[in-house]
Amino acid sequence: MKHRAGALAKALTLLANHNLNLTNIQLRPSGMKAWEYIFFVDLEGHIDDEPVKSALEELERESVRVKMLGSYPKAGSDV
Repeated sequence: MKHRAGALAKALTLLANHNLNLTNIQLRPSGMKAWEYIFFVDLEGHIDDEPVKSALEELERESVRVKMLGSYPKAGSDV
C-alpha cells in the first residue's frame, strides 16, 4: 500500500469485504526507504475462487505492488 495513514486498515477491510479469512500476516522492511514495509499475507482460498480473484484485482488498483507467491488447493479439493 502507499505509505499513508490507514493504508493497512484499508487493505484489510478490502479483504474482509470479500469475506476472505486471513491466516497469517507479516511485515518486513522494504529495504528501499526507512519506515517503509512490505506485507506478506496468507489467506484461505484459491486464486480461481471468485472472491479471491475480485479482492486481488481491487487490491492491485489500490496498492503500489501486489505479487502472488503461491496458491494451493485445500487437501481433498477439486481445484
